[in-house]
This record gives sequence, structure tokens and C-alpha cells, in this order.
Amino acid sequence: KKYQEDQQELESFTQGVYTPVTSKLQKELAELNAQYTIAVDLLDLESESASRMLKSSALKAEMAFVMSCVLSAFNKLELRHQKIAEANVERERRRKRLELTVLDTNGDMGGVRSLEAEFAVAEKMQVLHEARGKDTRANKLMDTFDRATVRGLGDNQTYVDDLLVRIRELKELVLKDANQIPESVYQADGLRESLSMAQKATEFVLADSQKLLTISNVADIMLNEADFAVSVAEAKVSNAESSVYEKLASEKEKEDQKIVEDTNIRMASIAKGPEEAS
Repeated sequence: KKYQEDQQELESFTQGVYTPVTSKLQKELAELNAQYTIAVDLLDLESESASRMLKSSALKAEMAFVMSCVLSAFNKLELRHQKIAEANVERERRRKRLELTVLDTNGDMGGVRSLEAEFAVAEKMQVLHEARGKDTRANKLMDTFDRATVRGLGDNQTYVDDLLVRIRELKELVLKDANQIPESVYQADGLRESLSMAQKATEFVLADSQKLLTISNVADIMLNEADFAVSVAEAKVSNAESSVYEKLASEKEKEDQKIVEDTNIRMASIAKGPEEAS
């Protein structure tokens, strides 16, 4: 009787919950993945940094905005992957309970222990499989963002460097003799106004570089989390000792700190731009 009840519960869960929920999630995954692919292609082929957009009349997508869209789509995809994984685990646990009921009813305690051990290993392997999948996807996202930021930051830095040279030259020309500054300098379309506009353009481009770095930093942190999850899952599969987990946690903390330090250094480097023109 207990077996029949568990069997009916498993069938009810599979037909009433598991199948419709996972089918819906798989459909959403397919739709989101198509959007994600389009966004990545747009980022690679049709997006421009702020400096490029200032210099070109071509209609291109803003790189930082497209990166935000890619990141948003990625997070939505990962949420669906996680929910599907959770549904798979729940179904397997219910199936395990059904099989254990048969062994328990027959008094086969050795079989019960063996099956529990088998399911424990299978569950650990499933967690490892999911962790590796997420790690692979996070690596691809990071590669995508690396391509974009190298291009975007490079373009922006070149633009700022060139503009700062011109700003300094203009300032030196204007201030060469402070007592004989022409009145035209102070007119609405004079050099003073041009300098002000150039400074605003510089700040606009530097702000864009900071946005690119900030978004890329989010992906870097996510990748480190994914790497750590794989390492922990592998340790669990191999029944590692507690010292292994402590070492992994310590290494992750160091990597987290390195990401923060590297980002701060790059941000500080970007922030030096406007001061260089003063």
C-alpha cells in the first residue's frame, strides 16, 4: 500500500508539476537564448563606445547599454537553468523514496543503504554537472565582455589622450600672456567655450569607460563564483576533507580581493584623465 501511495504521488508530481513546469522553463530558455545570442552579436558587431559615437554619424548601439542587456539576459537564463536543476533533483528524490519503500518493505536493509549511497553519489554528480555548465557559460560571458571592454576602453583612451593634448595646447596658447587675452576668448563661440565643451566631452567618455568596467566587473565576480562552485562540487564528489573546503574558501577570498584591487586600479587610472587637462 505504501508503495502504491508513493507511486501515485510520483506520477502526480511528474504529470501535474514536473512536466508542465520544466516544459515552460525549457521554452523560456529557448526564447531567452535566442535573445541572448542576438544581444551578444549586437555587442560584437554593432555597438560602439562613447568616443566612437561622438566621432561617427553612423547609428550604432551604445556599448555599455548592450552589455547591460547581455548581462540581464544571462541572469534570466541562469535562473531558468537553476529552476530546471531544482525540479530534476526533486523528481529524483521522489523516485528514490519510491525505490526505498520497496526495499524497506522487503526488509532489505543492505539494499536500502546501498541505494541511499548510490543516490547520494548521483546527486553530487548532478550538482557538479550543473556547476560545470554554469562555469562554461560564465566563461563565455566573460570572454564576450573582455572583447567589448578591450575595444571600448581602447577607443575611449585614445580619444581622451588626443583631446587632452589639444586642450593643453589651447590653454597654453590662451594663457601665454594672461594680460593680453583676446576678448574673443570669452565670447559664446570662443576658445573658452570650446575648452568647456572639450572638457565635458572628456568627462562623458571617461564616464562611459567607468560604466564598461563596472559591468565587466560584475561578470568577473560571477565567473569567480562559478569557478568556486565547481571546485566545491568536485570536492564533494571525491569526499574531500574539511581542510580542502577551507583552502578553497581562502583561495576564493583572495581572488575576490584581487578582482576588487584590479578594478580599483583600472578605475583610478580612468579617473586621472580630466585632471591631466587642468
